Amino acid sequence: APSGTQALQTPLVTTGACCFGLCVDIAAKGSPITIKGIKTASSPGLNWGQGGAVKCQVYVTEGTSRGKELDPYPWTKVGESTSMELPMVSWADADPQYGHIPLSQPIRIEAGCTAGFTIHTNDLYGLVMGVGSGGGGDVDFWHEDENGELSDNMGMFEPGQVVAEDDFVSVKAGMSLGAALFEEFDNAMVPQPGGLAGVVEYTVG
Repeated sequence: APSGTQALQTPLVTTGACCFGLCVDIAAKGSPITIKGIKTASSPGLNWGQGGAVKCQVYVTEGTSRGKELDPYPWTKVGESTSMELPMVSWADADPQYGHIPLSQPIRIEAGCTAGFTIHTNDLYGLVMGVGSGGGGDVDFWHEDENGELSDNMGMFEPGQVVAEDDFVSVKAGMSLGAALFEEFDNAMVPQPGGLAGVVEYTVG
């Protein structure tokens, strides 16, 4: 196993999408891993482009986050900040800079197991998120299907879809969350999955 802290950066596949909060699933592959840090960014819309501090709470659950987003009971708080300041990242950034969310303890994930994370802020622009593959730089969001019908799903992430992976860990999309923690999704009409835009720092073994 590699020594030292490894870093898996997710591809920046966002159209400027942002949310109060996001669920993220992190799965260990053939070896146990320990999550040392998670980095992400705020949206350029924060404070009219000025950026600034937001409140942030981080929770973890054993297994996937899916189906637990609106239930506080399976979650354990593992981080909190009343003044988290993250870099602002937009989809056009060639070299995005990310900052750490509060994490008060390392999170161990056994081989073959998953931990679900909830990252929640008090601002709609608090977190950027990835919302789809984008077809590898394909800016044409409209695609014709076999019948010539236009589809605008833009290759959106599905919940549980792998956003990024390496030999030891995979990061999966979860649901985006609304203002009231554990009470509402980001968009009640069409709950939107999102992927972590950022970096997962971990050790192996």
